[in-house]
Amino acid sequence: MGVSGAPDLQTSWVGALAGEQRPDAERTIRAVIDGYGDGTYASLVLTDDGSRYWCKQLGNPQGDHVLVNEAVLAAAARLIGAPARPTTHLYIPPELAGEPFGPGLKFRTGIAHGSLHLDAAEERDEAAYVRRGDNAARWAAIVAAWDWLLGDDGQWLYDQANDYEVWTFDHGFWLGGDGGDWTGSMLARLLGAPWSWGKLPSGIDRSALHATAARLRQVSSSDVLGAVAQAHPSWGTSDAELETLAWFLYNRRASVATRLEAQAKDERRKS
Repeated sequence: MGVSGAPDLQTSWVGALAGEQRPDAERTIRAVIDGYGDGTYASLVLTDDGSRYWCKQLGNPQGDHVLVNEAVLAAAARLIGAPARPTTHLYIPPELAGEPFGPGLKFRTGIAHGSLHLDAAEERDEAAYVRRGDNAARWAAIVAAWDWLLGDDGQWLYDQANDYEVWTFDHGFWLGGDGGDWTGSMLARLLGAPWSWGKLPSGIDRSALHATAARLRQVSSSDVLGAVAQAHPSWGTSDAELETLAWFLYNRRASVATRLEAQAKDERRKS
């Protein structure tokens, strides 16, 4: 259906998801390889195509909204060239139901979220290797995604097999820093609010900040609807809530782009 009126009005987005293609499982889990003792007890799984993904599923301790954030925010980040890890929707087959994935937690048949495993990963929670490879530009896009998508609990992977190329992952707590459990009223309150990264990573590419700002301005209403449509219907977030999120993402673009351009000018004065 798309947006029915002026896109700055929330009412124009009511029903906008109607007709949008919603995801189905792209991979089936064949085996559980390992677990990770984080807040969601993510599981490293092997899929039917031989790939390995980190699986987050319904019933995890941080809530089902984490799956929505993971799928939607990775898709949105990629719209502006931010290096979010490839993601997919995973099917948990009946033969895995009942398998434990954490204390008192068991796999259940259905659709889960998967983030592609990085073999030679170095995991850190600070910006590093900014001047390696094309990381200076990749960090510019990450900084933009952080402001646009209300980043929190930043975590980064560095690919040791590819000149320490940086990736952003684990976006479950983004969208407001409140455990990722956002509401429409909260998003409306934060629509134009800066969500500062703080001091930019030393060596960040100033021209890439400008380029990312331009990409933000070019994001369309169809683009953000496609991103929010990545939330699987079984994960419990209603179309009305997702349409509010799409309204927020679309109408926040310009203020974030303006801040990026100002940051690029500040970087120029420092250089």
